[in-house]
Amino acid sequence: MVKPITADDYRSIQAILRKSQKFMDGISCTSDASSCGNGATTEEMNRPEGRKKAKLASAADTEESSILKQLDHDNKMRNDAFLAETKRKNDLIEEQMTIDLFRTNIESDESKAFFSFMRKKNDLVRSSQDPTYQYLVITAVMSAILVEIV
Repeated sequence: MVKPITADDYRSIQAILRKSQKFMDGISCTSDASSCGNGATTEEMNRPEGRKKAKLASAADTEESSILKQLDHDNKMRNDAFLAETKRKNDLIEEQMTIDLFRTNIESDESKAFFSFMRKKNDLVRSSQDPTYQYLVITAVMSAILVEIV
């Protein structure tokens, strides 16, 4: 049968533990700590908020969070609109560059050399079915045309 612990047992245990090094490391009997805890002074300690004040604070937090959600939504909408507008501008710039590229003078020597190269390349691709042969012929034609241009 287990014997219940009495006050005398507690005192004897306390006397044994008081002398133990494990429980005495860096602990003094007198303390400079105040009852406020965590370094707060008594002036900083306030009474806990009541229910009414806590409800008002919660309502204010809810209102602030709804405002933040609205601002976040507005910001996302603005960013999406900006992204769509930027994509549209980029597409227009790319289209303009393509138009400018094909606006070159067809009668120039470079244009004639390019289009003759493209005709030869297409003829060779159509005439041969072996990919290795096609690659070798196309490379030879390209180098010959580049030599002519330069």
